[in-house]
Parts: sequence; structure tokens; C-alpha cells
Amino acid sequence: MKLYGAYGSNLNIKQMQKRCPRAYPICSLYLDDYRLVFKGVADLEKKRGSISFIGVYDITNLCEKSLDNYEEYPDIYNKTIIKKNIEGRNREILIYTMNKKYKYAVPTLKYFSVIEKGFKNWGGSKKLLRDACSHSISNHTNDGYKSVNWKDSKYINIKFIRNRINLFS
Repeated sequence: MKLYGAYGSNLNIKQMQKRCPRAYPICSLYLDDYRLVFKGVADLEKKRGSISFIGVYDITNLCEKSLDNYEEYPDIYNKTIIKKNIEGRNREILIYTMNKKYKYAVPTLKYFSVIEKGFKNWGGSKKLLRDACSHSISNHTNDGYKSVNWKDSKYINIKFIRNRINLFS
């Protein structure tokens, strides 16, 4: 088995089970020097002093192939291996990170809602999600990735964020 670190829509356990029925959620953890950002869809980027949240799954080779397809590897996302101590063992965790050509852009409401549910599934920091949303709103460009999986005519905005009290409590 291989470990996979989810930080976007695959944090949503129900969605991940549809995509990778043999994936098994094992733990969540925080990554130093990475931050969650939105480039139309979620990305993890290195940033000294930042912190991000991931859910870790045990996955099979078939799961990885399914994830490669979903993440449009290697055209949209690349594979990155990070090392973390899990239950006293230094383990390698596969994460997908976006290619550099995509810029910051706000996510659709449909996509955001799936990620929000994933943060709830794993008990992730609502502040980290809020910060990623605020960053995408402040730094929005038209050069983010437009996923066919997450088409929606509505996007997050500052009013939406302010009205999501439960997200920030």
C-alpha cells in the first residue's frame, strides 16, 4: 500500500470512496512550510512559515491510476513525495501539486462545498480554509484552471465568506 495526502476535493471521504473504493482513511496531519491555495481548484504550494492540512489515505496501485486520471497527471498536476512521521515511522506520502502555469483564482461554490465537507470529515482547521479563500479572492486572476468536473456559474466571494459563520467559528 502507498500513502496519499488529500487536501482538496479528495478530502471529502464520500467523494474519495467513489473515485477509489479501496482507499482507506488513516489519519490527518498538518504540513509545515506548505499552504493551501486556490487556482480555480486546490493546490498546495511551498511557503516558509505556512501550515496546511491533509487527510492521509492508504491507496492501491489502482487507486493511484484513478487519481492520476482525475488529477490529469502530468498535464495539470505533478506528483510530489513528502516524508512525515506517522505512528513512529518515517513514511512517504504522495501529493499532487499543480503545474506552475496556473495562477490564483477563486473556486466555484460547488467545488468549495465539497472541500468544506472534507475539512469537516477530517477535522481540519477552518482558519486554514478561510485563509485560502481570502487569498484566492484577493489575488484572483483569469488564469486559474477551469475544471470540467467542477463547472458552476457561482464562485466564492467575500460576501459568501462572511456569511459562512460556521466555517469561521
